[in-house]
Amino acid sequence: MPRTTLVLAALLALPATAPAAPGAGGDPAAGQAVYQQRCRLCHDRGMMGAPRLGDRAAWEDRLAKGEEALLQSVVRGLKGMPPRGGCRSCTDEELADALAYMLKQVR
Repeated sequence: MPRTTLVLAALLALPATAPAAPGAGGDPAAGQAVYQQRCRLCHDRGMMGAPRLGDRAAWEDRLAKGEEALLQSVVRGLKGMPPRGGCRSCTDEELADALAYMLKQVR
């Protein structure tokens, strides 16, 4: 079976649920723990272009895209950030919570 067919079959086998939007359920309090365990390594140091926690200037353009677009960047990966922020075991809700925590620091 061609690789493209295998990839498509794997994608079709995934659950058809959309990730939770940070504004519609992201819990900053719960997200702080996820951030501390999974996100801070890059976001505290600004590694690979990651916007630092609390750096309003670094987050400004990202915020303009909207929270749903930001969450999709986390889920799919963007530039130096791997898909799901490198946390394969994180649920969509945990990712939304972590994002909500990070956004709370710049609002």
